[in-house]
Amino acid sequence: MNNKSDITVSSTADNQSLYTDIKRLVVEARSSVVKQVNQTLTVTYWQTGKRINIEILQSKRADYGDATIKRLAESLTSEFGQGFGYRNLMRITRFYEQFSLSEHSDDTAGKIKIGGWG
Repeated sequence: MNNKSDITVSSTADNQSLYTDIKRLVVEARSSVVKQVNQTLTVTYWQTGKRINIEILQSKRADYGDATIKRLAESLTSEFGQGFGYRNLMRITRFYEQFSLSEHSDDTAGKIKIGGWG
């Protein structure tokens, strides 16, 4: 015989299971988004460092490259904020110099090779 207390116990267990399942979905989705953002930022910084290195530091413009990077930093900082200041652009350029990008991988995260590993 079903009485009211049996229904309440069953509903509570069902609600807890539903809550647990939805919580897992949200946590997994957030984790996936964070990973994707980190991968995208890593590739963006690498590409930024590459462009600065090739177009400013290794080109004939290297003599005034420092001033060019400072002006670039000012412009990027005014539009995107502090993350693109001169010091960070120099770090981004060193990041490019220290890491190579494999052109044979479709997996963004797998493209970055650290110190010859990967």
